[in-house]
Amino acid sequence: MAELALLGGEREVKEKDGILWPMYDAAERDALIEVLESRAWYNSSKCQEFEETFAAFQDAKYGVACTGGTVALVMICRGGGIGVGDEVFTRGYRFIGWCWGVVNGGG
Repeated sequence: MAELALLGGEREVKEKDGILWPMYDAAERDALIEVLESRAWYNSSKCQEFEETFAAFQDAKYGVACTGGTVALVMICRGGGIGVGDEVFTRGYRFIGWCWGVVNGGG
């Protein structure tokens, strides 16, 4: 068996793949600029359109936009009826947002 690169062996990946992330095109850039320049970043027709399109893409009844993962966890906990004393499993304490979302959500 070959020696791991970590331990001095040869690297399997010699160079970066050249793929830039996130990937987007002119249509997405133009749509983003339109929303930014409207100054209506939430509670707007574009936000509602995104929620409906995303829900349909996920084959879900609803889609709710939020500002990030921690807020999403708060919404999940509150919507799911999580309360004091309920046991909630999450990742380790590497990032406080995962746990704070549960605590702020009532768990």
